Amino acid sequence: MRGTLGANTVKIGDGSHFEKMNELSHKSVTSISLETFDPTAFIADENIPQEVCNFVLALALAYNDVKDATEAWHRLKQHDPPGQFRKQVDFGMQAGKKVHLVRYQVGLVNEICELIRRSERIISHSSLQFSIRQMSKKSRAAWYSLVDTATGKLRTGPLAQAVTRIRQKVIFHYDSAEIFNGYKRHFFDGTIAKDQAYISRGNTMAESRFYFADAAAEGYLDIRSGEGQATAIAENIIGAMRDANLAIMQLVNSFIQKRFPYDRVS
Repeated sequence: MRGTLGANTVKIGDGSHFEKMNELSHKSVTSISLETFDPTAFIADENIPQEVCNFVLALALAYNDVKDATEAWHRLKQHDPPGQFRKQVDFGMQAGKKVHLVRYQVGLVNEICELIRRSERIISHSSLQFSIRQMSKKSRAAWYSLVDTATGKLRTGPLAQAVTRIRQKVIFHYDSAEIFNGYKRHFFDGTIAKDQAYISRGNTMAESRFYFADAAAEGYLDIRSGEGQATAIAENIIGAMRDANLAIMQLVNSFIQKRFPYDRVS
């Protein structure tokens, strides 16, 4: 019972990359101050065009999406079924959810890189260059690495590898032909041929899952990433996006504060 019910499926390291990025998830968020700023920070003026504001606003949403996907993975791992792997529903449900999060994480990287590719000219604007200079040295390096990966100037490293070897389609979209290719890869090709297709039929969504569809998605990832490399690439993405997302956070903060100061909510 491989694929989404297999013991070797979607084993994304020990989760340390996620845990490092999510140290705050172990702390009470009530200890963090809530702050406000003038919403016209994302409205153009004589110095900053609207397209620059739009780009930074999109980066802010991208930061939240990566943060939430990271948090979801961290929380999911906390609910792994106890004991050794067994061919039963709880293990299959958990593995299927991990396949989904891997697909989503890879899709986010592709979407962020596409945003950057479309915005090369915008990134060179003086207001953004000022914000980039305000970053820490580590975050500035991570930002440049992300931009160079997105624009094709950097072809080595985990993000570059993922962007060039894993593309969209089944990541965010439902391309039926590509999904079938993954299905065939899992059930009829290679070393895992003749595996059975699994399903759990309950009376609610919580009780039901099509594990064979998760297996098709995983098979597609293997096709796109190379033999058996899908989970390794996903693990690399997790670590690389930790630094890149912190860089995005610093850029957005710097952009806002250059225009309007934060006010702490009492």
